[in-house]
Amino acid sequence: YDTKGNNVRDVVKYFGGRHADEAEAKEEYWASVGGHCGEEYLRRKQLGEEKKERGRKKRERLAIIEIDYEVWKLQADMRCCWGGCIQAMRKCRGGTTCLTDNRAEDKKRVEGRYPLLQEHGSADVVIHHRGHPVSLTGYQRVVYGDHGPYIEFTPSQLSAANLTKNEQKLNPMRYYDEHTIVGTDLLFYEQLRTVDSKRYPPKGGRYSVRNVQWGEGYADYKVGMWYVAADADFEIIPRQS
Repeated sequence: YDTKGNNVRDVVKYFGGRHADEAEAKEEYWASVGGHCGEEYLRRKQLGEEKKERGRKKRERLAIIEIDYEVWKLQADMRCCWGGCIQAMRKCRGGTTCLTDNRAEDKKRVEGRYPLLQEHGSADVVIHHRGHPVSLTGYQRVVYGDHGPYIEFTPSQLSAANLTKNEQKLNPMRYYDEHTIVGTDLLFYEQLRTVDSKRYPPKGGRYSVRNVQWGEGYADYKVGMWYVAADADFEIIPRQS
């Protein structure tokens, strides 16, 4: 019933004789009674339209979420597939990290300059820095990644005077601790986390290349290992027995 006591259903039936659409019949009735009833109809109509709009937006959000989920599943499958491909490629190539053209160029440059600096490491060489009191007694390997080549070694293989940690770079989410020798610009990196989830290397590196890497990230850095750039000014000599 409306505010005047009229049975709205009967009125709709009356107007329905001239209107096939019940909604149009209701609209004509509420418009005919005018005043408060007309305002009430407009208010209810607006609320209905707002409800429909909210429903439409909700369906759109759900559709976007569903698409994002499918994309995430596809990316996860790609990561698993590419990670397996990387492991298979490294196994077929003797465990090398030199899997792309830029890494091959880095390897050619490093081994051309230092013939004794082979990728898979050696305990039979001593690496001296020409300008600083630093030496490595053997090394684990040379890691070729998309941020350039780095020599990997353990802390016990390093001999360096006045080695200090950079206390200004102690972010809890950091991937490495940075060490330097007082008065020099030579940097050593102590790896705290792997970069498996980072497809791209940091920007600004001299040999940095933004390849899309899945599985092991932009380089195969190991937690607990130390690294130094392989392009530093070294002197590499055979280790005396």
